[in-house]
Amino acid sequence: MDIYINTHRGESFKAKLVNPEHCHIPISTELVFQTSYYGHQQILTDPSYKGQALLYSFPITGAIGSNLGDSESRKPYLDAIIIHQTPVVSHTHHEQSDHFLDFCNKHSVPVIEIMDQRELTLKLRDNSETFAVITSQKDAFPSDSSIPTILSKQKYTRSTETPLNISISQSREHVAIIDFGVKNNIVNSCLKRQADVTLFSENVTLEELKSYEVDRVLFSNGPGNPKDYLSNQEELLSIIKYYPTLGICLGHQIICLLMGLQTRKMKFGHRGVNHPIQNKRTNKIYHCSQNHGHEVVFEENKDLEVLFENLIDQSVEGITHKELPIITTQFHPESNPGPRETSHVFDDFFNLKKKGYTHDNQQSTHHWSRPNHHRTGSRI
Repeated sequence: MDIYINTHRGESFKAKLVNPEHCHIPISTELVFQTSYYGHQQILTDPSYKGQALLYSFPITGAIGSNLGDSESRKPYLDAIIIHQTPVVSHTHHEQSDHFLDFCNKHSVPVIEIMDQRELTLKLRDNSETFAVITSQKDAFPSDSSIPTILSKQKYTRSTETPLNISISQSREHVAIIDFGVKNNIVNSCLKRQADVTLFSENVTLEELKSYEVDRVLFSNGPGNPKDYLSNQEELLSIIKYYPTLGICLGHQIICLLMGLQTRKMKFGHRGVNHPIQNKRTNKIYHCSQNHGHEVVFEENKDLEVLFENLIDQSVEGITHKELPIITTQFHPESNPGPRETSHVFDDFFNLKKKGYTHDNQQSTHHWSRPNHHRTGSRI
């Protein structure tokens, strides 16, 4: 089915909707691009793409199909994917359970082929944020008044306020994850470190966490503008002042807002698996996975210090509090997809003590303290 990707700047790109019987148009969305050449299933199921149409800039996407273990959430949250060509091979990997297109069809994800893939990527890179209407008609973007509606659907809300517990045997810690759209591998990274995990909604209170006898708190990744998640800011602020805390991606931005910093929309964001960052304390350089369209604006602050910095544009990639046990990362230390050389951040998180962040990012020693109490709080 022939369609057009019509941007709010008046550009139109002819394309083909591969699976019209499994989805619906028109689609009003924000266009973003991803530079990774692998990990298509993890990217496709990352909740941080909610409300966006994702352009894969690498020309070959989905050639190895999908499997039962690589999804980062129970379903894709994005509006559509845009690729150069739908793979036609049926089985190319021993773990494959579905063809790429079959996976998208099962989840009603529109698959769009575009010949001008490179041109569209450059348009997104060279201009500011790009909104579009994907439809069968050319030049059909209604007006700038529709942009707030597009942005409003990016906010993630948990389907239930009921906490969800994921327990393991012989756990040493109980981690509360405040779920703004958490990826599975963030949960798995805590489970691998012998921690029970309970997922809470953004409306959680400090008293609720105390009743569950939580040991530390993680603010997860998620989609949209971090300023849209501040309706419960007084409770969230009291939580990060009480518990050792890690913030990842959107969680990093929310924590920085709670601590008095500001955020802003980036020109085209960071979405890829080879972004170089530097630890400002040790001068070590890492490559990491990223997926975000907003950034923290750091101003001189007596309580906070920049811990990680992006080496491409010098944007803030993580902060730490000078007194409280708080660390944050704009990048994804859990990867999936991407390099795993920053996974030590989770070890640093479990090493946080009440006096703050003191680990020097050398090899973590896994010395975790176990609270000397018996849990009596309700577990789901």
